Amino acid sequence: MYFRVDMTPIGKARARTVTGRDGSVHSYTPQSTAKAEMLIRSAANREGDSFPAGTPLDMIIVAWFHRPKSAPKSRMFPVVKPDIDNVVKLVIDALSGVVYPDDNQICRFEAFKAYCKDGDIPHIDVWIFELKTEG
Repeated sequence: MYFRVDMTPIGKARARTVTGRDGSVHSYTPQSTAKAEMLIRSAANREGDSFPAGTPLDMIIVAWFHRPKSAPKSRMFPVVKPDIDNVVKLVIDALSGVVYPDDNQICRFEAFKAYCKDGDIPHIDVWIFELKTEG
């Protein structure tokens, strides 16, 4: 399964907690994270593929960023925020319950950040494969 999400890559933000006037505590997902997860789910849903529970999965995630004019042309990989592990967490959590029942099915993944080719827009590419076992 492959899909592309046209968005500037962001990392998953931590849940926020607020205390109400009555002392009650409420947690919520920041709006930027909720919107990004919705875009990722929507792109995955267009593919229509899903994997049954218990299927071991391999995932590849590439986060593509605009190259600023100040970045040397020889540098292929951006050393910028967000951290790649937070991008991975955003994608994996967004797809849980949509492409696979539980994110514990992700047994292996590879992820990296790269600069967009000239004329391309920032985006996230995602590939998901069933891990085949021998024997």
